[in-house]
Amino acid sequence: MEQVSSALSHDIRTPLRHMKHFLDFFERSLKEPLSDEAREHLEIVKESLEETADMVDELVAFGREHQKRPAREVFSVSEIAQLAVGRLKDLWPERDITLELVGNALIDANPARTHALLFHLFENAALHSDKASVQLSVSFRKMEGERVRVIIDDNGPGLRLSEDSAFRLFQKLSTESDRQGVGAGLPMARRLAEVQGGELHLSPETSASGGARFLLDLPGELAD
Repeated sequence: MEQVSSALSHDIRTPLRHMKHFLDFFERSLKEPLSDEAREHLEIVKESLEETADMVDELVAFGREHQKRPAREVFSVSEIAQLAVGRLKDLWPERDITLELVGNALIDANPARTHALLFHLFENAALHSDKASVQLSVSFRKMEGERVRVIIDDNGPGLRLSEDSAFRLFQKLSTESDRQGVGAGLPMARRLAEVQGGELHLSPETSASGGARFLLDLPGELAD
């Protein structure tokens, strides 16, 4: 994956940028306005380029994540979860997104990596839910060996996949979603857990609302 991400970064990103710049230049240089049909086709091409660039970015990020161990510090998971939900709300201001926090934990990990991990899980719930309200819940459980389990629930449709399939790169979680991508969200979330000495699993149990439940184990302790 490291070699693939390097090739993608240098050999594919650049021509994609060139194509986008050329299309923008072509559109500005036209002496006559485009017909409605031609403009529609041009917009489809531009959107396809943007989607392809996003997919390349996903693969590059996935391939590079393991290259160095992140710095660690003790921090509140609840605070990081609230920041991740805030970012999700910024992306979808029209969606009703709520977060329920049941307890708290102080974990010894990397705040930025944990923020990205939780955001991937929250985003996954929002992307694949057709409900008007996206309800997220984060709770905590003490585990053996000075570790904490962070339980992330959502009210989406749930995942009808085995754990191996759910975290497999290129695995599409839903055929009904119109979002394009390479299926890197959950594999990236798992890798973000592993580089911090943690584990991320898909629970065989669903959430209370029938949605997905993820189990994140990291070094730490429950907070009062």
